[in-house]
Amino acid sequence: MTVTADPRAVRAFGEPPLPEPDQAPANAGPGYVERAQNEVDAEHRAQLFPPAKGESGAPKPGWYRLPAEPDKQGWWDGEQWIGEHLPADQPAPDEPVPPAGTTTVPLGSAGRTVRVLRQGLWRSSALRALKKDNDFEVWAEKCLWHNDYETWVEVDPTLDEVERFFTDYGQLDQSPGKS
Repeated sequence: MTVTADPRAVRAFGEPPLPEPDQAPANAGPGYVERAQNEVDAEHRAQLFPPAKGESGAPKPGWYRLPAEPDKQGWWDGEQWIGEHLPADQPAPDEPVPPAGTTTVPLGSAGRTVRVLRQGLWRSSALRALKKDNDFEVWAEKCLWHNDYETWVEVDPTLDEVERFFTDYGQLDQSPGKS
């Protein structure tokens, strides 16, 4: 005896159920269940993944509802979710919201500033690069907020400016545990 599974019962975890054939309106016509399922699948995919695609096929940066928390929205940077999350019904700003404890620090002599993530968010690889090799570029790429690394590269600070930057950061940083 061969047992054929009802395709409505073989759905991945978290996927919405298929419509039942007996739920079709009287005037639905042939193919109602298939058309309805395509709509359900498209809606479900839109909830799980940011919908807009860039030229590379990756989702465009922007604010989207969070798949795991539909009552919140987050900033998708094209590769990952970054920054603080906001209520879904709140108007979103033009850019992502930096994490709490991010410090704005002057950089160089041209009056530019960059935002430094609080130390608890620094990657250990960034600390190794800084302490072992004095590699400020690797540190800046991993510890500056969002696209502020581009500002760091544009300014191309001298060693004296880097020293002043870290002195200023030490004075401005209000991370927990700092006195």
